Amino acid sequence: MTEPTKSPVPRRRFLKKAAAGAAAAGALAAPAVSRAQTTSLRFQSTWPSKDIFHEYAQDFAKKVNDMAGSRLKIEVLPAGAVVPAFQLLEGVAKGTLDGGHGVVAYHYGKQSALALWGSGPGYGMDPNMLLAWHYYGEGKALLEEIYKSINVDVCRSSTARCRRNRSAGSRNRWRGSKS
Repeated sequence: MTEPTKSPVPRRRFLKKAAAGAAAAGALAAPAVSRAQTTSLRFQSTWPSKDIFHEYAQDFAKKVNDMAGSRLKIEVLPAGAVVPAFQLLEGVAKGTLDGGHGVVAYHYGKQSALALWGSGPGYGMDPNMLLAWHYYGEGKALLEEIYKSINVDVCRSSTARCRRNRSAGSRNRWRGSKS
């Protein structure tokens, strides 16, 4: 006598149900990915629209916008679009603008020590020395103290490229000889 063979259908039905259950469990366990809303920031520079420094600020904003996709949009406005150029600090501090691009020394009238961060050379420092003092000396702490003294909370970055003085005197000074 031959034994009756079992039908393969129940096994196939079981495998189909198991696969469907695993897929459903995976779908439920996956996090729901949502697209964040676009954050828009309005910055203003202290220069007119055709000035090269304003164009630098626009280039920076374009790079950030491109990297962030549609999640962040920085708009850079020229001087005077929202506040006068030399009132940029107040405009940002009051929340009228989200940020600004300018020169620290432009606010010299509020605190004369801000002139230390003006266009070099300052006190014998070339632009690179000034940045080194700001970041690795005590310049950054001093600047924060100055801003506190005029009741302004500023997050500042000195990342502009500096042009080095290429004169013979400067080269000799780096070699240790007098110019």
